[in-house]
Amino acid sequence: MRCLRTYCGKRCYRFYQRHFTKGDIDYLIAFYSSSTGQKMLRELPAIMGESMEAMTPIIQRYEETVQHRVDEEFAQAMKDSETKET
Repeated sequence: MRCLRTYCGKRCYRFYQRHFTKGDIDYLIAFYSSSTGQKMLRELPAIMGESMEAMTPIIQRYEETVQHRVDEEFAQAMKDSETKET
């Protein structure tokens, strides 16, 4: 595990460097070291799970709508193609 952390850390730090200043990182470390930050780390997985559960039906309806439109447009394109060939 430590090897993986070292491997990732050496390669991923530049992503953080691109988006955060040293001051930002210092603030994040201070926050996540606080009791509120620790609570955030404990609770975030449950919050994300609940959010995903709530969003799944919405995403599924959207996917169905998009699939229906794609099917209609494809059928129309096929019909137009057949009309041009005859």
